[in-house]
Amino acid sequence: MSLGLKTTSDGGEFLPRIQYDARAGRFFQVDRYQDSGGNWENELTELQLPLGLVFDMDNIEVGWIKLDNGVDFQMVKVGEQLPDQPSDKHRQGFRALVYNKALGIRHWNHSAKCVITELDELHSQWEAERNRHPGQMPVVRIKHTAPVTAGNGAQRSTNYAPKLEIEQWIDRPDAFDGVVNDNEGVPPPKDEPKRPAPSAPATRETEPAAAGQEF
Repeated sequence: MSLGLKTTSDGGEFLPRIQYDARAGRFFQVDRYQDSGGNWENELTELQLPLGLVFDMDNIEVGWIKLDNGVDFQMVKVGEQLPDQPSDKHRQGFRALVYNKALGIRHWNHSAKCVITELDELHSQWEAERNRHPGQMPVVRIKHTAPVTAGNGAQRSTNYAPKLEIEQWIDRPDAFDGVVNDNEGVPPPKDEPKRPAPSAPATRETEPAAAGQEF
């Protein structure tokens, strides 16, 4: 007998996220706010490269992602059996927790093949090095992107792969304590401030902080 209860999420994603536009090779931080009418909106701020992020590689999830007409994640931890594809709108992808002091803890998910390939290589590097760094987490430096062209003729297209490389290892930041890599994560403040919608995405022009200040 089925209880008839819904077990998937409609995208009530409380943790903020970063977003990567593979077609343009650009990273953005995405912050949600309520406009004067009480409607939730996204504010995008471009993140300049090089970008340093602590990756929670132990808890990366893989599975199926649907981002149109309602967000849905059907994910498992790396090494577990993938669920069946829920619909033809779900694409294989990953979801990870990332952190630096400026951004705080955020989700990063993607389903583009050129991005998945880079994360797969990063995961292999992490597996090869992790035993030499017990209790620590990798700092991944994204210094540049590289064009990846696929298809032929009118179907030819170019995306940009973010080049991910472990730069150093640090002790696990306290910011990860109690954070879960799922759609809920940690709840937002109850009294989220309301403010007018921005006219255009802002661009972060500052120089990257020194390693000790970033994390």
